[in-house]
Amino acid sequence: MHMWTRSLLAFFAITGASLAHGQQIYRNTGTGNSTFLLGNDMAAHTQCLYLPGDLIGPVDGDIIRLYYRYGSTGQAAGNTLGNLLISLGQTTATVFNNADEYFTGLDTALFAISHVIAPGTTGDWFAIDLPVPFAYDATQTLIVDIQFATTVNNALGCLGVPNNGRKLYSATPGSITGSTTSATWQDIGFDLLNPSGVLHNAFSNARAWPNPVGDLLTIDFGTYSTQQSTITLHDAIGRRVLQLGSGTAAGAASLDVSGLPSGIYTLVIAGAEGRYAKAIAVQH
Repeated sequence: MHMWTRSLLAFFAITGASLAHGQQIYRNTGTGNSTFLLGNDMAAHTQCLYLPGDLIGPVDGDIIRLYYRYGSTGQAAGNTLGNLLISLGQTTATVFNNADEYFTGLDTALFAISHVIAPGTTGDWFAIDLPVPFAYDATQTLIVDIQFATTVNNALGCLGVPNNGRKLYSATPGSITGSTTSATWQDIGFDLLNPSGVLHNAFSNARAWPNPVGDLLTIDFGTYSTQQSTITLHDAIGRRVLQLGSGTAAGAASLDVSGLPSGIYTLVIAGAEGRYAKAIAVQH
């Protein structure tokens, strides 16, 4: 059984924030309100950079949940976002390459046809669960990319500090350029599974292909023995839809996905020595 660790208790006592299992928090609890993150369709695509120095006590691990803080507009109504896509990545860079250029090639952590943000109170944290864990390296800059197609509440705000040049936004999902003129850079928190940062490294040479896949997904374990491992496939809301019995030695295995609807799934390999998670697109 995985153990959830809790940190930042003194921080929460000072701020009054309630953030169960929170491992990292953006250093300042800002008071600026901005709808340009999870509300206004003028910012249907945002991308923010968080350097290691921006976070309190960053450690390696698998990010499984993000947190943001309700702002001072629209919070009583909450919001519903259509085709919400959250992707994560990392870089050694500390500034955007060009003032308006997005980082690309990020890992999909969540795709939801409809995602509901419940009504809340200004200053409180709300969570967004990520079905696909992201292996976070605490020594590198974290990239958080959020896109949505529709929004019910254009006024839902989140709190943060003045934008420091590490936030881009665009009115077009999938855009490759944006603007840094948004007023606020939102506070952020996230939960880690396996915060030691060791388990995901055991499968560092694992591969799964083809991706996208139509019928048969091949999984190569590299040099890792699969004798003690389980292989599962999960849908966009985390439900297990397929499970494969483990092998007896290092090698390869296959999953038949031909009976699944097209969409984004999560392949998870878990064993005593490691854990591997990868977003898999099923297309028929």
